[in-house]
Amino acid sequence: MEVNLAIMFVDIVDSTRLYERLGNVRAAALTQGALEQVRDLVAAHKGVVVKSLGDGLMCAYPSADQLCLAAAAMIERQPQLGVGIRVGGHFGPVVCQDNDIFGDATNTTARVQSLAKPNEILVTGAVVERLPSLLRSRLRLIDSTTVKGKTLPISIYQFRTEDEQDDAIESTISGVDLFTGPAPSPITLQLHYLDQRLEVSRSHPKVTIGRDAHNDIRILSKRASRGHGTIEFERE
Repeated sequence: MEVNLAIMFVDIVDSTRLYERLGNVRAAALTQGALEQVRDLVAAHKGVVVKSLGDGLMCAYPSADQLCLAAAAMIERQPQLGVGIRVGGHFGPVVCQDNDIFGDATNTTARVQSLAKPNEILVTGAVVERLPSLLRSRLRLIDSTTVKGKTLPISIYQFRTEDEQDDAIESTISGVDLFTGPAPSPITLQLHYLDQRLEVSRSHPKVTIGRDAHNDIRILSKRASRGHGTIEFERE
């Protein structure tokens, strides 16, 4: 039977490295404990866990807003989970059979989840279209990307938790000609923070800033969001 569902993939970040660092017994206990907490949050938001995927889960929800609120609750719970997670979401038709779901929507969700950074929620435009206006205010368009089996690119959005939305201050400059003549080469931006020295350039096109340990520049302040900002090199 084919039905329309909101599909979520949630995965533990760098689980292979975790097993190498902690050993099999401790790492397995940590990851399974974290996934049990994730399962509880799925159920609390009227979702179901369809199946385990290694150190991750495939989940389904009746609506897009339930998916997003569940994902936000997982990211907010991250300090208690003890591991980093990444979440991807999509809405579309799937075939339900033998307590499993199949179809193009699941493949798209897996692709979106693979693009997420640690402790980040990414969802497609199909999810965004079905969200109430209050939740849409917590979205930021990240990119449009092609997905295997799709002829047209899909829009990818970041969904922020309430604390990230409250803290986020964004500034965007677009459509501005910075140079009237040929651009000098190479163009670089030097970033200095405490004892760190980083460069944004064609060879290193992105630097992330925030409170989370996975950022290139980590700001140890509660006033900084987990993923507070990104500086990107684009079109010279």
